[in-house]
Parts: sequence; structure tokens; C-alpha cells
Amino acid sequence: MKSHPNDGNSFRMRMRIFPLIFVFMTCLFFFGFVTLLAFSPEPEVAIVIGMIMVPPGLFLFLLGITMTMQFVAVDGATNPPRVSFRLPKAGSAPLAPMMLNYRTMNANAISRVDVVLRPNSAAVGGCERLYHLRTNDGDYYFNSVWFSNWILFDEFLVRQEIETRVGSPDEIMDAVDIANEKRSFLESEMRGCGRVMKWVLVFIAFTGLTVALFGNAGDRRGGLIAVAIATSALGVVPMIRNYRRLK
Repeated sequence: MKSHPNDGNSFRMRMRIFPLIFVFMTCLFFFGFVTLLAFSPEPEVAIVIGMIMVPPGLFLFLLGITMTMQFVAVDGATNPPRVSFRLPKAGSAPLAPMMLNYRTMNANAISRVDVVLRPNSAAVGGCERLYHLRTNDGDYYFNSVWFSNWILFDEFLVRQEIETRVGSPDEIMDAVDIANEKRSFLESEMRGCGRVMKWVLVFIAFTGLTVALFGNAGDRRGGLIAVAIATSALGVVPMIRNYRRLK
């Protein structure tokens, strides 16, 4: 989309950097640990561990790529203003890039926007805003956690006089689809990944400690490295296991 930097009605929402770094660094841990084991005296161990760790690592990698591909942009120089976005359908979890939908439409094609408020420690002020765009071409959504300048979209809705409803899932009682969607945004997938990661790390730490205490002299250094990596990585497990847990 053509940029109009001098037009206050034109903007492109920017992705926040920290969540992306968190996702990709966690992904690198999965693959990096397997790579480290591959250079050990017993590479067959890397094969076994890799079968456990590579799937969640690949899941996080695809998730990170999918999130970086999302965008919302408004071109205020046209009449009527145009809205372009690449977002998932409401009620779906964007696990891979092919689950995103690219659309360009007039602003008046958005009939209503429902903003659902949910507790989320990663959001500004501890409150996440889920934007549901009700359009003539279907319903799409994005959340304030991933975009740093989401407030520009609020201002755009006011300028275009687009109907907006704000509240908790229970407060928007007549939006049945929102009530059904309130626990569907990657919660089970992320928490499942966190549970797998926890037990894998505990297993690696226990095995590494056993090798460090009772293994051969040449293997003890590798055992200590495994314990150090697994212990440090356990710090991010609660963040994944409690992903968007309602309080």
C-alpha cells in the first residue's frame, strides 16, 4: 500500500518486538540444544531428544513467522479510506502463514468492531484488547499484544464513525460467537507446548545431573552444560503454560 506519512488518517500498525524475540529465542533453544547434542560423543542421543524437541520448536517457528506476517494498514488519502490487512478469521488460531487472509476493502465495509477485554500480563496495563472486525467479507481479528500502535486503530474507528462495542466476553452478551471464541486463541496449543517443554527440560536436567555425578570424566562437562541450559530455560516455561490464562 502506498504510504502517506503526512496524512494523519494513514498508518500501518507496527509489530511489537519483544513478543517476537521471545517466540524466536524459545524456538532457537529447541533447535540449538539438539544441535549441541549432535556434536556430542553419542549423537544418537540427539536423535532421541530431537524427536521430542523439534516438533514444538517447529511449531514456535511457524507461529513466529505467522505473527510477523500480520498487519493492519489504513490509507486515508483515498475517498472513502481504504483498509488493508492480513489477519486470521475470527475463531481460528493462526498456527501457520496459510491460515492468514489478505483483504483490502473500503472502511465502510466494516460494519462493526467488537473489542473484547481480557487479562494478559504481556499487554500494556495488563489488559489485552481483542479486535473483532465484522466485515461484509467475514469476521477477522487481531490483538493489542502484537501491535505497538494499536491506539491509532481506535482513533480511526472514531473518525470513520464505525460502531464499536467494548467489554468483557460476558458483557457483550448478544455476540454469541465472541463468547464461544474467548478461549480459542492459541491457548490450548501454547499451554500444551509449555507442558511438553517443562517435562523435557526436567528430563534433560535430571539426565545431565546424573551424568555429571556418576558419568565418565569426559562426559561430566557435557552433563553440566545440559543442566545449565535446561535450568535456565525453565524460567520461560511458566509464561508459556499460563498463556492468556483468565484470572
